[in-house]
Amino acid sequence: MTMSASAPISLSHHTARTAAAAAAASSSSFGAINSSSSHSILDVPGRLERLLTETQVAAADGTTDKGLATVSLRSLFTLLQHAEATKTLPPPRAFSFLSMAIEGRTTNAHHAQLKCSFDVLILSNGWSIVPLLSDKVALVSAIVQRRNLDGSLPPAAQEQATTTTTTTTTTTTTASTPSVMLVNAQHSLVTCREGRYSVQLEVLAPYTTARESGIKIDVLNGCSANELFFTVDDPDVDISVEPCLRQEVLRATPATTAIRCQLPPTTSVSVQWTRKIVDAVVSAATKEQLPLSAVVEQQHLLSVGESLYVVLSQFDYTIHNGSISVIELSMDANLRILNVETSTGALKRWDVTTVQPTDPHFAEVNPPFEDEPETKGKRPARARQVLKVVLEYGVENSFELRVSSECVLPSTTCSFGLPIFRHIRGPVTREKGYMAVESMTNIEVEQTAQQSASVIDISELPTELRKRHTNPLLLAYKYLVPSYTVELSIKKHQDVDVLVATIDQAQFVATVTEEGKIMHKLTFRVRNTQQQYLRIALAPSCEIWSTVVSGQPVKPARDNLTDDVMIPLEKVSASSKGGARGSNHSTFFVEIVYVKRPGGLPSATSEPAARAAAARQTLTGPSPAAAASRDVLLGSREDVRPVASEFAMGRTGELSVVFPRVDIPINHLFVTLYLPTDFIYAEFEGDMKETQWFSVSPSEPGQDDLNVMAGLLAPSGRAGAPSRSMARPSASLAMSNAIMPSQMSTREVVQEEPRSARHAKLGVVPVKVEMVTEGAQYRFERLLVVQQPIRISVPYKRVERRDWKPRRVDSAC
Repeated sequence: MTMSASAPISLSHHTARTAAAAAAASSSSFGAINSSSSHSILDVPGRLERLLTETQVAAADGTTDKGLATVSLRSLFTLLQHAEATKTLPPPRAFSFLSMAIEGRTTNAHHAQLKCSFDVLILSNGWSIVPLLSDKVALVSAIVQRRNLDGSLPPAAQEQATTTTTTTTTTTTTASTPSVMLVNAQHSLVTCREGRYSVQLEVLAPYTTARESGIKIDVLNGCSANELFFTVDDPDVDISVEPCLRQEVLRATPATTAIRCQLPPTTSVSVQWTRKIVDAVVSAATKEQLPLSAVVEQQHLLSVGESLYVVLSQFDYTIHNGSISVIELSMDANLRILNVETSTGALKRWDVTTVQPTDPHFAEVNPPFEDEPETKGKRPARARQVLKVVLEYGVENSFELRVSSECVLPSTTCSFGLPIFRHIRGPVTREKGYMAVESMTNIEVEQTAQQSASVIDISELPTELRKRHTNPLLLAYKYLVPSYTVELSIKKHQDVDVLVATIDQAQFVATVTEEGKIMHKLTFRVRNTQQQYLRIALAPSCEIWSTVVSGQPVKPARDNLTDDVMIPLEKVSASSKGGARGSNHSTFFVEIVYVKRPGGLPSATSEPAARAAAARQTLTGPSPAAAASRDVLLGSREDVRPVASEFAMGRTGELSVVFPRVDIPINHLFVTLYLPTDFIYAEFEGDMKETQWFSVSPSEPGQDDLNVMAGLLAPSGRAGAPSRSMARPSASLAMSNAIMPSQMSTREVVQEEPRSARHAKLGVVPVKVEMVTEGAQYRFERLLVVQQPIRISVPYKRVERRDWKPRRVDSAC
């Protein structure tokens, strides 16, 4: 018989063995098939026949026939190898407990008798040892019954149950008969066959206490379904089981007490019983049922505003001998209830009903107090309203009810009485309370009348009530019964304008170049609660390069009327109550960098004269005072007469730098000027006082108490800092002749128009620009600057270089 590897073959049942032999004979012609594997597969009797019987494969013509399969020989060997490789996986564990039931009762001997039933599932063949109980109990008898895993009974030869006692065995045991024996100090089920086993053990358990009032059962394997039924031969005992999910106390006979309970999965069960405590012999008819009662403590916070006051009320209940599900409160009719809450969340509904003095039920809403002084139980006939609160269920022990209400006053200056809250138609037997008054706005509160309420100090109020107020408390009262009269008068005073924003420190830095360009950086440490913008009066010739608030770039704006630059501010409230107000964490920094270019001054026709003078920041001719200082310093030689220039620094002249006005007061202002080193300068004049060192270190964004630059407050390290006195021009000349490369690079940077300026756009967030600080440094300081520009001017003279030798490059040219 010759077959190809891909040729299909048709095999029927009666030719299966012949085909198997032929396949085995021809398997050597296929190199991809292992000969030893094929030989082991085909040697199993009936395997190929069984495979063909259970496999339904379509024939070549699309038809099928039970018992006939058409497959290629290579596919046939592949199926045989796959069947050989498939192994039966072992179960995850050898056995499992399905349920456990324990039934026990006490005996006159020193032990309790227990009957334990176990339902065990053995999942695989082979010897299995299943621990049942510890050896602390004595085994009396054991009965083991087996079923198949599918629940069917085994053959008749193995159907008989095996019963083991302490003396004899009722059946003849063999090597495969299941039995209960002691293995590793444990009563265990031993068997070698899979199946479902029902094991019933009768054991004796010793008492665990000297008074023989408890037992403990150690179950070695927990299961999900556990049940315990225990009987004590005493009618006057209380039985407790641990652990227990649900229990039911039964009385089987008048002489016993029984309990039935469901147990969670556990390996230990403890049963204890104690004798009941017999009360004094009192007839049920003579026993007095204590009435339901409740004691209430009221806490009210009354916040007085303009033409309105708000009351936040809290009622603390202490309930005795029962529960409360309905609460009725009587209060003034002019109060409007805003909200009702409970501490347990059991609020079902609440409603308000107004009762007029002419109503027949008004006496129930406004009952008199027997101990009310002077009025002797008679109260003014005023309308009342009743707040009825219905709970989802009755509350016991302690409970809190919170009510929010408000009352509209006739005007901002008037008199009113404190509201009264009291319980009606309920089990409340006593109620006392506290009332605290606070002011929410600028009003004056005075007491005009008082009766049946004691004025107390604020510190005597309950802690919870003192924690609820947000404004300073003005008055505090305490009352023992909710029947008091307290009249208050309020007066509204006119508000006074106060600062809503202030600048703790401001640092102005300006770098001047010989070409007349001035780069400014203004840094403000701001404290703000309400103001929206910081307004800076910048001239139109100033080009803004960067605006930063709290380290983040922001978009500035310009006022259409005043032409001021507006920078948006953050609103940082003061510290909360109980904290330090005005601390550093309530401030933030505002930075603006801009460049003033020479020329481009606003005309007098387009701007007011005052605005043009305030915004003027340019290089002008010397003032009379500066000219006198210059004449004293430099003499009156013709070759050093000042040359006024509007655009660049000449040989001599007066340099004037004006910092803009801001609309927020400045507490402490620091100014630093960086001037070209090719000049000597006389005394500074203007609105600032020159100083050699700052009195305090100016704050900078991101750092606390950081100097403006390294070594600012140190007595040494003043590289390149000029002296305040310029009496010896030769000394200044020697210092200024050294033109550092850094200074040259600074000129080049400022002289060249920056790329950001060439590509400036409206309505976009600017970039953060670093300030250029090069040149001779001069410092100025001032306190309390309130909405005014700062002007600093100084006469200057260019340093002559007559004694210098010509440069080789120049001579070569």
